[in-house]
Amino acid sequence: MTCRNLESDWTKSISLGAVFTSEIVSDANARPIGVQNTEEKRDSETVQSIASNETEECEKQGKWSELPSLPLEKIYSFLRRKDQINMSLVCRSWSEGYGSPSVWKIFRFALQESQVLMDSCPVMKFVEKYSSMFRHLKINGLYSENKHLVKNWCRHFVEFLQNLTRNKELISVEFKYFSYCFTHIDTPTYNYICRSIADFLASQHHLKLVEFYLCPFEYQESANLLRIIIENSRESLEHLKLRDFVSDENKDSNAAKKLPMLADLPSLKTLETDYSFIF
Repeated sequence: MTCRNLESDWTKSISLGAVFTSEIVSDANARPIGVQNTEEKRDSETVQSIASNETEECEKQGKWSELPSLPLEKIYSFLRRKDQINMSLVCRSWSEGYGSPSVWKIFRFALQESQVLMDSCPVMKFVEKYSSMFRHLKINGLYSENKHLVKNWCRHFVEFLQNLTRNKELISVEFKYFSYCFTHIDTPTYNYICRSIADFLASQHHLKLVEFYLCPFEYQESANLLRIIIENSRESLEHLKLRDFVSDENKDSNAAKKLPMLADLPSLKTLETDYSFIF
């Protein structure tokens, strides 16, 4: 073989080697198609394996529909009423859990404007079905300057209280934010509201906590409500809160003499009230 031929072969070898090396380097990041498909298959099998293990673990621990009543009720306690309703529609077991006493132990009467506009009180279906389980009531007035809305709210509120007079096992009741309502209702409606609250409180004999916050009654009504609370929950009442319970516009020097003595509550532990009301 001549030197020229050897040189030519050597040049070709270097050239081919360079091309081959270049291909290897360029494919180092992209990975060959066969290898890539193998890795994707392995990843898919891993995911399926994990899902299968999780499914088996869930089956070992029991199905969600077979969740014991205690944790089920605990879950319900963290949810808003709307979410509780949605949860109760999942299965029969969860629907039964929705009717447990712990779910209805606390009931909040706080209507939105859209609910106030309804002809019938939107919460009455729950009151009629579950009110015997209520133990703690939280009642919020309506923030609105619309007299029509306020009057409608008063009608729903009175209906709500009237239906609750059958429940003799209430432990606490809180009335809050009635000042807007009292500002935008006429005298007959105001008297109707006061009468309904008085009848409701007269039906309760085991209250441990009563709270009025931003509910400025006139002196005559405030004295009457306080008297009813003392007469009917005298032995049980432990906590009493009266903040903005009396309207400043109706104070006079003789009115305070009509107020019952709080010393007649032997079980009272805490009293929160305004200095103006005390003096």
